[in-house]
Amino acid sequence: MARVPPKPSGKGLPPVPGQAVGDLDKTEPEAYATLNFKVTEAFKIEFKTYAAQHGKSMNRVLQEAFALQGNKQLVKNARKARKAAPLVL
Repeated sequence: MARVPPKPSGKGLPPVPGQAVGDLDKTEPEAYATLNFKVTEAFKIEFKTYAAQHGKSMNRVLQEAFALQGNKQLVKNARKARKAAPLVL
């Protein structure tokens, strides 16, 4: 029976001590928590496709959408306040 040579590991040389590899030196601006909710499969595909087409993560798209919704609410509340406030001359 023929002897099979061992497979090379393919990992290469280890990094030099003290050398940062990749994004190890990045710090998180704040801690993240997991947010889970269910959506339809069609919505998930549409949401994921939108994020990919715009070069953004799904997380970033959700955060931007939430911020826009918040801004809309602020504008709506400001309009209500202007309508309700008496005109001072």
